[in-house]
Parts: sequence; structure tokens; C-alpha cells
Amino acid sequence: MITGRKDISINAVGNGPIIFTTPISQLPDLVKNYLWQGYFNVSGQTYPDLSLRCKSIKHNQGQNEFTLSFDEYQDMYATNTLQSIFQQNLQFDFTYKLYDSAVQNPIYTKTYYNVMITGIEEFDLDQESDGKLKVTVHCKY
Repeated sequence: MITGRKDISINAVGNGPIIFTTPISQLPDLVKNYLWQGYFNVSGQTYPDLSLRCKSIKHNQGQNEFTLSFDEYQDMYATNTLQSIFQQNLQFDFTYKLYDSAVQNPIYTKTYYNVMITGIEEFDLDQESDGKLKVTVHCKY
């Protein structure tokens, strides 16, 4: 047995695997930054298709702003829906939920109220690439 710190012990058995016998083995799974879902509520109407296409959120909390990125599909639903919300100057609530490893239970929820879209970036087109189309939206709350 290798020792040193009182809270960590490692048992080495011959040339076999090293077995950790530490308090860390009793911790739950790490939270994964990709196990989340965003939810939109615009004047009482939800947009489940928009929620499924929302792929990232970046916070700028000092400025009460955040940026959302969406994967676009050939129906152009994300672009058209977001442009409509932006052009009508509609406020909405945006909630995101982090889920456990089994993707069954939300473990953290945050809601931004009275959100407004401040801008939608033009997407890049490139015939020399096979990348996906990404829509980026800037919001304030």
C-alpha cells in the first residue's frame, strides 16, 4: 500500500490494476457541460423545436448579457423564428436545465426573465467546407 496523505490510499496488487480507496470514489458523477436543455417562453408560447436546436450558451454576467448558438437545419426554423422574435422586439423568458448523467433529472435550473434579442450574427457560408450552419444570437436581460 502506498500512503502519504491520510485521505488517500492506493492499493497496488502485483502488476494488476491500482485500486483507489479514497473518498472521491463516493462522489456522484461529474456534471457534463453538454447535458443541458434550453427552454423558450415567448408571451406564453413555448418553442420546443427551438429548444432542441440550441447548442451553446455563453454568459457575460457583468453586463446581464448572454449569447446563444443554434444548429440550423434545412427548414431554417431557428433563423426564421429568431428573426421574427427580434423584428417584433418581443421579450421572452429563457430557462436552461442541467441534467444528471442519466438525463432524467434536472440538477440545476436557471431562468432569465424579460430577455430581448440585441442582435443576430450573419452566418458564414463556405463552399470549401463541409461544416454545419450555426446561428449566433446575442441577448440581454
